[in-house]
Amino acid sequence: MTALEIQDLARNWIRYQEAWERVGGPCRECTELQWAYNLVDDMVIDRPEESWQLILTVRRLNRTTVIEQMLAAAVFEDLMSVYGATLIDRVEAEVKRDPTFVGVIRSSYKAHMSEEVWSRLKAIADPAVFLQLIA
Repeated sequence: MTALEIQDLARNWIRYQEAWERVGGPCRECTELQWAYNLVDDMVIDRPEESWQLILTVRRLNRTTVIEQMLAAAVFEDLMSVYGATLIDRVEAEVKRDPTFVGVIRSSYKAHMSEEVWSRLKAIADPAVFLQLIA
């Protein structure tokens, strides 16, 4: 996917999440945007680079708590469960670049992440380690 395609997908994924949250479940707009949700869900399985770019793009477009939590639960956790060993250094670098990224980590659960990846994420989320990391 090109950067513009990822941006378009991110916008539509955000719209889907906002519609779902606004209505509290399935709705007409959600049905119309289901393709974006499904594409992101599939992308996380076998396209880690595009998925990582999607995460960064979503955060650039929308930093509300609801979207951050959905990004953590629906994308970040799954991506780190499959590709965490490959991506953990980038996550740490992103926290140094943008300390607010720790909110995504703090909104995540272990899911199927390896112990090593989960331990590193928990360390980043720890306030004492976080302050050392961004110093």
